[in-house]
Amino acid sequence: MQLDDYFSLRSVIRVLVRIRIQVAARRRDRAFFQKLVNVSRNNPPPEEIDSLLPSRRTWSRFRPDRKTRAGKPTDSINTRAIHTCIQHHLEEGTLGQTLWGAKLLQFTGQLRERLVRNTPLSAGKIVPMARHRSNKFRLIHRTENLQDRVFLNLIARYLRGRFDDELDSCVYAFRHRGEKSHSVPVARLLDYRRNHAGEVLYSAEADIQKFFDTIGHPVVKESVARFVEKIRNRGEDVDPRALAVIQIALDNYSFDDALEQGRAELRSSGRDHLIATPPEELLSELREKFGPRRFGLPQGGSLSPLLANLVLSHADSMVKAVPGSEQSFYARYCDDILIVHPDENVCQGMLDEYLKGLSSLGLSAHEPSREPVSEREFFDEKTLLPYRWASPAIHPGSSRWVSFLGYHIGHDGNTRLRKSTVRNEHDKQIQLVDRILRTIDNNMPAALLMPSDVHVHFRAAMRMIAMSTGKNRLRTHRREIGQPCWSDAFPLLESNRSIAAQLRHLDHGRERQLRRLRRGLIRRGVSDDWPKEWRPLLFTHLGAPFSYHSLLRGRERPGIPDPPQLQSNSQFSAGYS
Repeated sequence: MQLDDYFSLRSVIRVLVRIRIQVAARRRDRAFFQKLVNVSRNNPPPEEIDSLLPSRRTWSRFRPDRKTRAGKPTDSINTRAIHTCIQHHLEEGTLGQTLWGAKLLQFTGQLRERLVRNTPLSAGKIVPMARHRSNKFRLIHRTENLQDRVFLNLIARYLRGRFDDELDSCVYAFRHRGEKSHSVPVARLLDYRRNHAGEVLYSAEADIQKFFDTIGHPVVKESVARFVEKIRNRGEDVDPRALAVIQIALDNYSFDDALEQGRAELRSSGRDHLIATPPEELLSELREKFGPRRFGLPQGGSLSPLLANLVLSHADSMVKAVPGSEQSFYARYCDDILIVHPDENVCQGMLDEYLKGLSSLGLSAHEPSREPVSEREFFDEKTLLPYRWASPAIHPGSSRWVSFLGYHIGHDGNTRLRKSTVRNEHDKQIQLVDRILRTIDNNMPAALLMPSDVHVHFRAAMRMIAMSTGKNRLRTHRREIGQPCWSDAFPLLESNRSIAAQLRHLDHGRERQLRRLRRGLIRRGVSDDWPKEWRPLLFTHLGAPFSYHSLLRGRERPGIPDPPQLQSNSQFSAGYS
C-alpha cells in the first residue's frame, strides 16, 4: 500500500473509532463511581471526536442480534456497527447530508492536505504520571490535538508496514498488524525448553537503563536511513513525506524540554524533584555526545515504538552473528531481551555482543548484580548474567524458573505468574476499594442517601469480577471470550501447585478487600435497609465461575490466540476511498 492509501476514509474511521472507544471507557469509569454514590452525573463537555462519528442512537440500529454477537467482545461489536452505519450512509449517498458525516469528510480531507502541505505538528503536552509502587513520576507525552493524533497514527502504520519485513523474527513488540503478541515468545520459549528436556540450559537477561529518555536523535536518523537503504535494495522505496514527519517529530521533542515541562507541572505541589530521570553523569555524557536537546523519544508517542525497534535492530544483528547462536532462543520485547542456550560460553558471548551493540548506540543496560542474592531479589534484577536453568535438586545453585513477560517458566515446562504480576493485580483490587471510599467521602452528605451498603458492595464485587474473569460470565456461566479482562492476558497458564496457590491468593485478596469495603461503609454510616436474610447470599465467597482459581478448571487452551483485528468484509470495502 502507498502512503495515500493509509489516508483513505476507511483508515481514518478505524483510528477515530479506536480513539472513541478509549474516550467512552473513561466516561464509563467516571459514571460507575457517580452512580455508585447516587449523585447527579457531571458530564464533561463534548469532545471533537464526538462530532465526527454517528451517535450511539444512530449506529446501535446496525448492531447484530444477540445470538450473532454472543461471546464476542463488545468493542468489536460496536466498531463493526459504526462501520456498517457509515457504509450504509455512503451507499445511500447521505453521508454528507448529516452533520457528523460532513465534518468527517472535511476532517479526512484536511488530513490528506497535510501530506501535501507538510503542516507542522503541535508540540503536545507532558503529563507526569506516578509510577506504580513508587513516589516517583515518569514523563508521558500526550498529543492533545485530534488531527495531529490521527495523522501520526496513520504515518506510523504506514512506516510499520514498510519496515516490518526487515525486522528480525526475534522482535515481538510493536509489529505491523499486531502479529506478535506477548504470548507468542513465551509459547516458543516453552517449546524450546521441552525440546531440551532434561538438559541444563543457561539463561541471560538485559534491560536498558531509561531507554526512551536516552536514545540519541542522530542514532535514530542513522537507523532509519539504514532501513530505507534495505528497502531500496529490494526495489521498493519509502515515501519521503513520511520520513519528513519523523524529522518533525524529533525536532518537536527532547528529554531536556520534557523534563522542564514536567517539573513546571509538579512545582506547585512541591514534587518537582520526584521525576525519575537518568543519572546526572549519564545525562552529561548524552549532552556531550549528541548535543543538548538532541536525545529522547516521547513515551506515549505513535512513532516511538517503531523507532525504538529500528534502533535496537543493530544490537539484534550483532547477537545473531555470534557463532552457535543459531541453536539459541533469543527474544526481544521492546527493550527487554532473553537469551537461552545449552552452552554457557555462547550465552555469555551473545550477551556481551548485545551490550556492545547498546554501547555503540549510546545506550547502556542496568548493571548486573554480582553478589549472591535470594530468589526474590534475583528476579527483581534488571540485568542477569548467564545462570543455570535446571532443577536445583539435581544441579545445586541452579534456578528453577526463568522470568519473561509476566510469566515464570519452569525447567520442567510448568508455568506460573511472576510475583510482580500477582502483586499488581492485588494492588488494583485495593485501588478500586480506595477509590470507592474516597468517592463517598468527597460526596458527603449526599452519599448517605445511597440505596444501601449492600448495593455498593454488590456493584464493587461485580466490577472486580469483570476486571478479573470477564463480564459476560455473569450472565452465561460459560467460558466464552467476552470483553478483554485480566485472565485473557495469560492464556498459557496450566494447572500446577504454584499457579493454583497464586490464584487462590488473588481470590482471598479480593474477598479481603470486599470485607474492608463493608467495614468502611459501616463506619461512614451508609444506610442498611436490605432484609437480613439476604445478606449472607451477598457476602459469601465468590466461587466458580467468578473466581481466579476457576480459570484452571477445564480451561480450553486452543493455543496462542490470534490478535484481535477488525476482519475485512466486502460490505465495508465499497465506497471507501
